[in-house]
Amino acid sequence: MLSETPRTVDRVSDDTTAPTDGLWSRLRLIEGQPLADRASAYAGLHDELARRLDSSPKMDPGTVPDQHPAPGRR
Repeated sequence: MLSETPRTVDRVSDDTTAPTDGLWSRLRLIEGQPLADRASAYAGLHDELARRLDSSPKMDPGTVPDQHPAPGRR
């Protein structure tokens, strides 16, 4: 007998800090749609997030801060 695996959205607790841009509510809205509509909505969300990421300021690869110093280096 196979047990039903809970969906990822069902495992997200409500006490998780929600992003200020409404991402959690958008994801919940998408999850409530029929499968074909979900696929299209996720593709649209992906495209929007990719555009936002591409338009963000770029850092020079040589200036990436060392956030985790090597052991013994503090």
